[in-house]
Amino acid sequence: MTGFGAYNRYFGKLSDGSVKIRGIAARRHVTPEFVRSMQGRMLEVMASAATIAELEDKKEEIRNIFLETVKSLPAADPKVIVINCRISRLTYTHRCIEGAAVHVYQKHGVGIAPGMKIRYVVTDARRYRVEPELNAAAFDLHYFRNLLEKAWEEIAFAFRTDPLEKNTQNQELCDARKATLCQ
Repeated sequence: MTGFGAYNRYFGKLSDGSVKIRGIAARRHVTPEFVRSMQGRMLEVMASAATIAELEDKKEEIRNIFLETVKSLPAADPKVIVINCRISRLTYTHRCIEGAAVHVYQKHGVGIAPGMKIRYVVTDARRYRVEPELNAAAFDLHYFRNLLEKAWEEIAFAFRTDPLEKNTQNQELCDARKATLCQ
């Protein structure tokens, strides 16, 4: 027996006009406000469409929200890309961002315990380096751009009617990456 498991990441407009959102970046508490805001604006535009044809007409507007957000990322204040995380343990067997955040808080003398919330900014994802929210002066551009890209992908699939269209969107993503690297 095969299956797809539980559908726990979706969004849609209900017949009464309200929007139901589950499991995507705009809804997850660990998502930085910068990313959540972008996806929220996209969902607002999508919700204003009354028909599938109207939704299709809004495709460019939604894509532009993504591209403009990616371009504005290098100038973003680290305070708007803070990750808010409820820690589950104090020791980790594998290196991970959350484990690095726990370690940094302990290093700063902050008493923490499982179940507590911590707020941090990733400064170098490859080296698992983070800073507590109050100390964050910079951030890992590539890490946060990847978060934006994942949030975009959660929305963009709604517009894919042709498998080749993904290649066009990938090219736009590459162009957006180049724009942020050049700044």
